[in-house]
Amino acid sequence: MAITRNVKLNGAPQEIYGRIKELLARESKEIFDLVEWNDGARHGKFDALGAKGDFSVTDDSELKINASIGFPASLKYSEEYAGETLDRIITLYQ
Repeated sequence: MAITRNVKLNGAPQEIYGRIKELLARESKEIFDLVEWNDGARHGKFDALGAKGDFSVTDDSELKINASIGFPASLKYSEEYAGETLDRIITLYQ
């Protein structure tokens, strides 16, 4: 099962990226730490402990997340938990 979110948000792309990153760090440091952040490109790559995927904010302010949680991260975090966490972050942003 993959985690996929494509959500149009209000705000400038860099502002959205920064706020989502800030909210994720506050709400779930564990999930935040699975992401390798590239602030200049408004992009994050899930590439730690078996987590794979991408997180980005496009030029037209769309948040795109495509990820999966594999071994060994899956021993601690389920994809359901990660998806619910990301949904909570999106709701907090809006």
